[in-house]
Amino acid sequence: MSGIDHIFLYSLAFFLLLYFSIKNDKCHTRKEVFKLFIPSALFYALIEALRYDRGVDYLHYKDIYEVGYFEGTQLLFDCLNELLKNIGFSFTGALFVYEIILLCGICFLISSYSLKEGRWMYFFAILSMLVLHENLIRQFVGMPFIFIAVHFMFEKKWSKMIIALLCANLIHSGTIFAFPFIAFSYYFFHLKIKAEIALLLLSVSYYLLNIDVGSLFSEVLQRINFGVLLFSDHLLHYVEESDRWLGADSILEGAQQSIITKSFQFIFECSIIMSSYIALCLRQEQKVQCFYNIMVFAFFMCRLVHGYEILARMFGQLYIYWFIPFGYSLYIFSKNQVALRSKGYLGLMRGCIIIACSYLCLYWGRFIYLNPEAVFIWN
Repeated sequence: MSGIDHIFLYSLAFFLLLYFSIKNDKCHTRKEVFKLFIPSALFYALIEALRYDRGVDYLHYKDIYEVGYFEGTQLLFDCLNELLKNIGFSFTGALFVYEIILLCGICFLISSYSLKEGRWMYFFAILSMLVLHENLIRQFVGMPFIFIAVHFMFEKKWSKMIIALLCANLIHSGTIFAFPFIAFSYYFFHLKIKAEIALLLLSVSYYLLNIDVGSLFSEVLQRINFGVLLFSDHLLHYVEESDRWLGADSILEGAQQSIITKSFQFIFECSIIMSSYIALCLRQEQKVQCFYNIMVFAFFMCRLVHGYEILARMFGQLYIYWFIPFGYSLYIFSKNQVALRSKGYLGLMRGCIIIACSYLCLYWGRFIYLNPEAVFIWN
């Protein structure tokens, strides 16, 4: 069982975020939404910053922050750390700043949508990223700039988009991996992947497909050389050491799932696909459909590469975007029940949303109450 402090603090953090999601429906301007978001966002950022030894990279980046070194493509990350150290921030203070940067990036991306469309996206964005960003500290300092770049891409502000991409690359070059997929989905892939096809692909990846994806990706990376194409030293490193990162021995023991756990995740992903597809059938929105297609692709690929740490990190950058189509589906469900009923979608969509939200309650309930290894700096 988790410590009392962990249970209390995360329960309160999630309650405040949920309260914000319920209350922001009364806001009429973006400024009002952000003012309402600030208290819950700051409290969440503080709780995350106060965690000790969270994820696989915590002690590594704690050493980097306290000792410091310069390493090419992480120039901007090093400059940020030097600035924070000169101000007098401890590593805990630096983590708080990292969290604020991430939350600002999330706000930037969600501002691409209307106030009503984005109502639930803030809360789901945090849920979609929390575990991943606890493990990938520097990557999720760079990721907000990808969110900002996507926002400027939607706005057709190309110079600002390029600056944001450059900032992301100078913090963690691996974050660039996601952007070409998003740009392609938005500008060139205007078809909505049919729910039947998406569910079939997901079923195959979960229960039928059994191939050596590590060797396959190693061959693809070496032939196409994604590292050069995306100007990523990290991808170049993985290509050069593909036997180590993508060999049969690279599969993580901790990634093994029971058939029950795997099936729960499968049902959750199916529910999000169905609810999002119905929402887009009722009201087409290219900025949402773009991420619906990304989500379907990411669900398939993440299951295919499950257990391979590096591949999971790469495609996990796409997986997190489920918060956009699912948040949009809650907006459509709450505002268009008459239209949904007339088309015969109401019961199915309600069921999918209930299933997805029930899974999230179970998953995060376990995180809050059954997480004894999670400690804070005072422990």
